[in-house]
Amino acid sequence: MTAREIRNLKGEIIQDTEGEGEWYHFSTSTWMLLGGLVLFNVGTFFGPHLIDGLFRVLDFRLWAWWYFAILLVIVAFSIKWFLLFQSWDDLDPADSEIATKFLHMSMTITAEMLVLVLLHATGLVRFLAYPLWGWLLYGTYSHMAALAFLLICAAIIVTLYVVKEWCLVAFSPS
Repeated sequence: MTAREIRNLKGEIIQDTEGEGEWYHFSTSTWMLLGGLVLFNVGTFFGPHLIDGLFRVLDFRLWAWWYFAILLVIVAFSIKWFLLFQSWDDLDPADSEIATKFLHMSMTITAEMLVLVLLHATGLVRFLAYPLWGWLLYGTYSHMAALAFLLICAAIIVTLYVVKEWCLVAFSPS
């Protein structure tokens, strides 16, 4: 059986010898056109201040200093995740359990840090912090302060739990 002809957008013939070739055969300029169309459609349906705000968030010169610490922790976790997934089949059951607990811990910490960055970038930290400061410093109770206190306590408890579980498995004398 002969290989069927497949033509890309430039008109070049691409031979698919096994019938399992890539589903796309777009050139770089075609992908740039598609990306531009997506950006154009996003710009059409959303205000320009939202796209401008997105680019301002991505400008690292405007980041708070602790964003870089969070970025460093996420990069370190990502490297460890990559190394774990590369050697996952070679792990014995004890190491597999340690790796699973580490993944739970690192994903929980990463998600909490990303939520903190998102809250800070959108300004919602102030919305949660002002009632909490009023409650803790002056004793003025509000439901928003109680909610903020509950969310902070829940995040701390979940973080301590996953760190404890990982430490128990990783440092147990087995």
